[in-house]
Amino acid sequence: MILSAFYLGLHGLHTLVERRKQDLDRQKEQEEEALRASEAKLQDEISDLRNQLSAFEQQQQHQQEKETLANHRQFGPSSDIPQEAPFNELESDATPVDVPSSKGKKKKKRRKPVTKAEAHAHLPVETLWYDIPEEERRCTSCGSGSLKPLPHETAEELEVIPEQVVRQRRYRQVYTCPSCERRGTSTMIRAAIPERPVPKGNLSASTIAWSITQKFQMAIPLYRQAQSMSARGVKLERQTLANNLAAVGDQWIRPMVDLLQAHLLEQDVLHADETRIQVLREEDRKPTSHSYMWAYASAVEEVPCVVFDYHASRGHEAPLAFLEGFEGTLFADAHGAYRKVAEKQPVISLAGCWAHARRKFVEATHGHSGSGISHDGVAWIGKIYDLHHAYRTASEGETAPAEEALHQALDDFFHWVEEHERKAMKKSGLGRALGYARKQEPYLRAAIEAPTAVIDNNPVERAIRPFAVGRKNWLFANSPRGADVSALLYSLVHTAQANRLNIHAYLRYLLETLPNLPSLEPDVLKEYLPWAPAMQEAFVFKPE
Repeated sequence: MILSAFYLGLHGLHTLVERRKQDLDRQKEQEEEALRASEAKLQDEISDLRNQLSAFEQQQQHQQEKETLANHRQFGPSSDIPQEAPFNELESDATPVDVPSSKGKKKKKRRKPVTKAEAHAHLPVETLWYDIPEEERRCTSCGSGSLKPLPHETAEELEVIPEQVVRQRRYRQVYTCPSCERRGTSTMIRAAIPERPVPKGNLSASTIAWSITQKFQMAIPLYRQAQSMSARGVKLERQTLANNLAAVGDQWIRPMVDLLQAHLLEQDVLHADETRIQVLREEDRKPTSHSYMWAYASAVEEVPCVVFDYHASRGHEAPLAFLEGFEGTLFADAHGAYRKVAEKQPVISLAGCWAHARRKFVEATHGHSGSGISHDGVAWIGKIYDLHHAYRTASEGETAPAEEALHQALDDFFHWVEEHERKAMKKSGLGRALGYARKQEPYLRAAIEAPTAVIDNNPVERAIRPFAVGRKNWLFANSPRGADVSALLYSLVHTAQANRLNIHAYLRYLLETLPNLPSLEPDVLKEYLPWAPAMQEAFVFKPE
């Protein structure tokens, strides 16, 4: 009995110990679980802080890149040359890419510089002769009066004759018939006179051509032209100039520009771009709103031709209307309006711009070290330019291997882009450059296949640059009509300039001739286009 009670007590004690042990184990597990939860929370907080720090560093770097790029655009060189810049971890840790070498690349022949004598050969020569009077022709040493002439010394200088303003007074002879007067009737006969570019205007064709040249070639606004005349004692109001330019633009220049547009639409390759313009009196729009000047240029293989087209919108409606009837390849940047045009007009094949893609990488180098990915991108695109040139200039037997090398480089480049884009910060300069190249891949490949010698949109960018320069001077257009006339005049002036014409002489001739033609039919006007043989013969003055 006693032994049974002992074992019973011992069992109860064992149970109590087990329960206590279980309680301690449970408490330990709870404490460990709480510790793990606390540790996980701390890890989450640490991760959040790291993410915040990383985001802050990316934002700071992005802001630094923006400031660096803004400073470069304002104060740096305008050429797309990669720049050395502050240290960047991603760029510096990048493995250098083995861009294919340029073996076999032919060096471009440098154009021989034009001498002053060649450049000025078209200028008239005024001869000044200096000689010793006959009575003074004596030797200064011995006094002999028999001097022997040697070859004369020659020196040449440029003489600028300031523009002159004269009053052209027209007298028109009028006759009457005495025989008719005796019969009680009156007959008057007037001498024929040439029609003027602006009927009842008081500015000659030469003066209007001068004003057009000053503004649309030299970027001198009308108010400064008026000031220039005032300084010579000539009262010529800005509004008078504006009215005359608008009148000749609507009546005489518009038919010429219509022919330029028709010429462009017949081409196989066109280049398009747009730039902003501020128009103060645009209907239902604020004066501070941006309108747009669209520009279209011919391929480099064709005669130079550029047409500007004013439109209030940056939407696809403007290029869609202008390009109606065009079938071929359209080079453009990444603006979505051009993609919509290609979607609505399947006969138009859209090609991208390799210069834009390269520019993105160049801009990225302004914020990174010299051995990084951005510089590799610039090198890759430079190599593609070289291979494309080699392919286009290859002889018949070399075409196939040159084409194969070009397409292999394209595949390698876009693979390289895809590989590095995953690692780059999207908002950084490098990330934007890689993203641009990836998104534009189909259009950049189309540029390689286009039937032209260039793979970028530079022809139209060069054509649109004078407009952007002029905009800094005249700032805005007063009305939609003024912007439309400006587009007409820019088109003709810069097409003529691209065809190496003397702009003032050419415009003066047009404004004197067109008002006196029997009609302005296209078959008549095509003989007055800048590349017409007669215009080339009469007005080209730059020597080659």
